[in-house]
Amino acid sequence: MSCDTFKINCFMKFIKKILNLVVISSTIFLFLTRVTHLNTNYSAPISTFKYLSKVSNTNSPLLENVCIGREWYQFPSSFFLNDNQRLKFTQSNFDGMLPGDFSEPKSNTFEAIFNATSELKPGFNNMNKYNPDFVVRDLDKCTYYVDTNKEISSSDATSLEYWDIMYCEKFIDVDNSK
Repeated sequence: MSCDTFKINCFMKFIKKILNLVVISSTIFLFLTRVTHLNTNYSAPISTFKYLSKVSNTNSPLLENVCIGREWYQFPSSFFLNDNQRLKFTQSNFDGMLPGDFSEPKSNTFEAIFNATSELKPGFNNMNKYNPDFVVRDLDKCTYYVDTNKEISSSDATSLEYWDIMYCEKFIDVDNSK
């Protein structure tokens, strides 16, 4: 083997290592960028409901209605609500079937919870048709109201001017971010 051949092999190995390093580094960079942007742009609902569970009086025996309107599909989970809070929906542009409440289990046994979650409730349909019974009509029944500050269309029932703003979080404007 000549000396020149050895140098070429070493150089090619060096280039392959550099290319591998560039590909792996680029992949890691893109992954971290995506995770950061997802967290920055889409974590507002989780942050908002975490805050809401902290400011609520958890010792109160009174039920608090947490109302949500046009952004109802952004609600992360009932796990973010305290035991004395219930999610309610207000009138919005959406005209399909909204999620309903489960019956309250009489105890915390598996059987009671299973029966409460498997009970067929009136008002549901298999055609995704709107049911006005799942909507709070009187906003005075809402203890808290969660919404974005986007422009309100004429078909949205709630105006933000009647509410005190307790918490704000940046949220991506999907309509203007394409």
